[in-house]
Amino acid sequence: MIYQTARAVTSSILELGANAQRMQPMLRRSESCS
Repeated sequence: MIYQTARAVTSSILELGANAQRMQPMLRRSESCS
């Protein structure tokens, strides 16, 4: 059970990291626009 939780946490962290990398170019674009 602990192992499953750790795996879920790890996958969610990786997902957040991927989302952040996807968002960064958009954030830079909005910064340059403003």
